[in-house]
Amino acid sequence: MDPEAVYSQIACAFTTASQDSATHARLAKELVQLVAPAAPAQKNKRQQAANNSNAVSLKVWLLSMWRAVLCVLATKRVAREPAQKSLKFIEAIIKALAVLKSTRPDELNQQSFVAFLLTRLSKGSNAKQAHVRFRVCQMLDDMHEALKTVLIQRSKDKDANVRVQASMALTRFQGPPDDVDEQVVDILTDLMTGDPHADVRKTLLWNTDISTRTLIPLLQRATDVDVNVRRMVYLKFAASIPDMMELPREVRIALLSVGLKDRDAGVRKKCKALLCDYWWKARDWNAVDFLREIDVRSVAAEEALIALISANLITLDFLTDDMWDSEISIEFVFFACIYAKSLAEKKAENQIQNFLPSLTIMTALLQKFTEMIKNPPSADEDDVKAVEFVMTRLLQITEFHDFADEMGRR
Repeated sequence: MDPEAVYSQIACAFTTASQDSATHARLAKELVQLVAPAAPAQKNKRQQAANNSNAVSLKVWLLSMWRAVLCVLATKRVAREPAQKSLKFIEAIIKALAVLKSTRPDELNQQSFVAFLLTRLSKGSNAKQAHVRFRVCQMLDDMHEALKTVLIQRSKDKDANVRVQASMALTRFQGPPDDVDEQVVDILTDLMTGDPHADVRKTLLWNTDISTRTLIPLLQRATDVDVNVRRMVYLKFAASIPDMMELPREVRIALLSVGLKDRDAGVRKKCKALLCDYWWKARDWNAVDFLREIDVRSVAAEEALIALISANLITLDFLTDDMWDSEISIEFVFFACIYAKSLAEKKAENQIQNFLPSLTIMTALLQKFTEMIKNPPSADEDDVKAVEFVMTRLLQITEFHDFADEMGRR
């Protein structure tokens, strides 16, 4: 078909579409059918040859389409209704292209047409005429949904590299924290948790914003089968939330419990870096205050405290004599037990004896908590468990005392 005849048909369709929105779907389908897809084969060879001879080349079709779009861009701002209908018609053409399954760059498909328009329109944003710049921005705004649709489709592509790139681009459509695009976020979290390729999960893990909607799916990647994805979890939280107080307590505990016990040394290293280089340094912590923000009965508490002691971040400046009195807290007795154990492993006997209270004080504490176990001061189950926890740790601490002298043995 002659190029001018092609343009004439496309221009006529745009003119009609600018006047009547009801014609958009039919006209869009007719314009798409001008370019015959290369894939389907017809039974009648004569019919196939005739159709191919009348088919419009992709290059001619795109250039003719662009000439029609330029006419829309040149429309003055006062012509609001015709211009708006023309923009909606372009959206209808993009939607009509969705039925074409081809993904080859030399064949017409939704993705190639959107890319073609975006490339041309980006150059028009610097036009001298204000109304042209206005129409360009208006058209780019209207193409937002079409572009998002294309990316959503490609995020499920059979090729993993395509899914990686499409997913990365799709993360740009998440929206601000106070107005997230729930459809996009749900698709991103589904891909992050369900895509079979580790690179896709890792890409989404790094580029997905942390919010109440994505926090749990992000946390679940800490148990991913791929070690690189698990490492990325701790890099992500270090970069996005360097202060652990911005996270729910359960999330802090889960991150530390899983990361510090991971079978891979690299994952454990990243988790320790998150703890020591970010969370600990984000505030002026001491050991007891830090443990109050983590359940001392969890695996996370002991592993985290050992990591902090190993990194030489724990000092004893916060210690006071009244910490060993009858109101001893579960956080302090837990710290004292783990700290004494770490000194014993280093065979630092003098430091242990300087740190621990006298045996007289320990005996008084043991007697008091023994009585409290026999006669609980409260029927509350949590209070009873707290007393038992303190008693257990006190007994463990006594193992590190020096019983060489007779008074100590008595």
